[in-house]
Amino acid sequence: MGRKAQDLTGQIFYQLTALYRDGSDEHSKPMWICECSCGNKTRVKGNYLKIGKTKSCGCRTTRTHGLSKHPLHGIRNAMKMRCYNPKTRSYTAYGAKGIKICEEWLNDFEAFFKWCMENGWKRGLTIDRIDSSEDYGPSNCRFISRSENSSRRKI
Repeated sequence: MGRKAQDLTGQIFYQLTALYRDGSDEHSKPMWICECSCGNKTRVKGNYLKIGKTKSCGCRTTRTHGLSKHPLHGIRNAMKMRCYNPKTRSYTAYGAKGIKICEEWLNDFEAFFKWCMENGWKRGLTIDRIDSSEDYGPSNCRFISRSENSSRRKI
């Protein structure tokens, strides 16, 4: 008997958000209906989502920025998980309270990257919302040290 398929509902994989499981392929691999950040829906193998083989519905295949391994990808993905994935531990302090990411940053890594470069990002700094009740976006974010971020949380 095979293993139970992992529930990916609500999880974000690059430009795709897993909506619901849609059966299995010919090799009994779970298939998922996902919504791309461009608005299209597509059917994807679950393991392709998890390993990053499928990153969009296909709308992004002709455009590449060459920055997929840059640390800012991790920062942006962590923001997305906090805001949109109920299975993430920190979701209760972000997404459950209605905190979102501005559309520009959510849908366009290059726009996020450009803003970061123009606003003082360097290794070792974390993104911080100036007003913790507001969303992530250019007018409400800055970069601060991890220790400064920790002390802000205690206040």
